[in-house]
Amino acid sequence: MGTPAPTRSTAAVTFFSVLLICTVFFPYLSPFPTASDTQPIALLLGVVGLFLLLSHEDRFPVSIWMLAIPFATSVLMSLYSGISFEVVRNVSGYASLFILSMVAHLIFRRREIDLGKYLPWFAGVWLGVGIVQILFDRQFGTFFLGDVRTTSLRGATSLSPEPTFFATALLFIIFFSLTAPRPRMGIVAACTAGILFVAQSAQITLVLMMGVLTFALVRILLLQLRAWHMFLAVIFSVAIYFIVDSFSNTRIFSVLQMVAENPATLTLIDASANNRASHILISFHGFVDNFFLPHGVHRDAWVEYFYQQVSARPDLFWFAFPGDQIMSGYGKAFFELGFLSFLIFVTINSCLLLRSWPSVALKWSMIIMVNLLLISAIPLSHPMIPVLLAWLSADPAQSRWADASCRAS
Repeated sequence: MGTPAPTRSTAAVTFFSVLLICTVFFPYLSPFPTASDTQPIALLLGVVGLFLLLSHEDRFPVSIWMLAIPFATSVLMSLYSGISFEVVRNVSGYASLFILSMVAHLIFRRREIDLGKYLPWFAGVWLGVGIVQILFDRQFGTFFLGDVRTTSLRGATSLSPEPTFFATALLFIIFFSLTAPRPRMGIVAACTAGILFVAQSAQITLVLMMGVLTFALVRILLLQLRAWHMFLAVIFSVAIYFIVDSFSNTRIFSVLQMVAENPATLTLIDASANNRASHILISFHGFVDNFFLPHGVHRDAWVEYFYQQVSARPDLFWFAFPGDQIMSGYGKAFFELGFLSFLIFVTINSCLLLRSWPSVALKWSMIIMVNLLLISAIPLSHPMIPVLLAWLSADPAQSRWADASCRAS
């Protein structure tokens, strides 16, 4: 069975689809912000979308149905752990992965909206607010945010709590732009510049650099790197050198300088990098240390194990705090769900591998960037993750997965 024919959209369904996608691309905004950075509006609309869009004739890829198992498991664990704000927030991450991927898949397969038409507007709003903050007022546009965390040495936050979250939103827009039917390279260039010079996020810049390096290496291995590619790379490198030199007093410059001189010393010198690295290392160590079994979704299990590891290695984890939740998407899933988290990993990478790509180099560049991003400090509750999965799985090239999938009951 091939791609199903698009259904005739009603005005209400189209309006709902646009509203849902807007809340996905601006996940930190809310008229009544909660204590969590990522607001639950997109998830709540996703639940509404199940009743509005779902029918017994709908079919979903196996990859999306696989996300139901982590969600159901987290619900069962929450009943054992007891209900609290932290437990509800942890469960909502797995609920968001499953529910939003289903609803977004319906929207994209039925062609309720053309996402490509909205990407320039989303990028423009994110970048526009960030540029105003850099040039004029750091508090501009932060009225509907629960919290804002930045300093004069860091970049703008735009419509997010901190520069890294702003850069993450721009990176997701790059992902969507690269995988659009007609790649939007202008948007990719604008968002890349925004990450480097407006958000000034060292973490996302490193993800981008790894993506570019992967693209170049695959091209070289396949003997597809031409002379003009090398010429452009030299021109780009020289331009970046002179531009970055003007940012020599910023945090992104100092972090990238440490990486260039000796990457191993980054977590030993930079406090923020040490804290983020501790969450990644300790969460995966806990996964292996517990024989791949779940620790559960209650925060107490994480805090107890975290302090055990910090006290055992104070010289390594010298600026480590457990925080409100685990600052690693994959790390959080592996620590809380154990071996069942492999379903999330397999789902994400199957959607990337089965996508129809214009080049092998772009495919592997995307795989590296998406996985590095999910290892880093991005919560699974971030709504752009399931929507990206739906966007990838709605590709007609993946129809063989749809053929093997189950009908919605």
